[in-house]
This record gives sequence, structure tokens and C-alpha cells, in this order.
Amino acid sequence: MIFALNSKMLQNVLERCETKSDRVLLYLKLITFFLTFEGLIGFTMFICEESMQASMFASFAYNNAKDYDGLTFHLKTMKQVHSTSCGMISYIGWLNPLMFPAYKNYCKSDAAYIKATERTLDKYLSE
Repeated sequence: MIFALNSKMLQNVLERCETKSDRVLLYLKLITFFLTFEGLIGFTMFICEESMQASMFASFAYNNAKDYDGLTFHLKTMKQVHSTSCGMISYIGWLNPLMFPAYKNYCKSDAAYIKATERTLDKYLSE
């Protein structure tokens, strides 16, 4: 695995560093790689969260217009976006342990919002 860097590998690389500045440069490169990787994972989770949020905002318009046929159709889209985004967050989120809990909780709140929207829709359609 490319991300597995055990102590023996690190020791071999460090032995090739001839000067202290070479070792410092190596450590800075490793830190830069780590931060870049964490940023990539964090940004991917952010885009997933934004897609859920955008679909949630669209449901407000349907609800305010009392367009329950449109909301019924949009609810399917919301469920699909939720499933895809939360699946992605669950799949890659553990690679960024600082941000993962917040995005996992957002998935839970989005699921609760979808359930509330379903109940609201059921209420209006049964009347």
C-alpha cells in the first residue's frame, strides 16, 4: 500500500539523507504530502455535504409552493443524493479523522430531514 510507511522504510530513507537539511526537507515533504492528502479527502466530503444541502434547499421551494407532486419526485432525488454522498463519506471519511465525525453527523441529520419531509408529504397527500 502506498500510504504504509513503516519505521524500517523511513530509516532507509533517512540513511540516504546526507545532511541535516536533507532530513528536514524530507520531513517537510512528508508533512506537505499528508496535509495535501487530508485536504483532498476533506474537500471531497465537503462537496458531498454541499450536494445534500442543495437538494434540501430545493425541497423548501416545492414545500412552500405546495407542489406536492414535485416534492414527491424530488424526494427520490434527495434519497439518491443522500445515499451516494453518505456512502462516499463513509468510504473515505475515516482517512480524515478530524473532519469525519462532523460529516457523518451531517449524514444523520440529512436522513432525519428526509424522513420529516416524507411525513409532511404523507400528511398533505392523505388530506
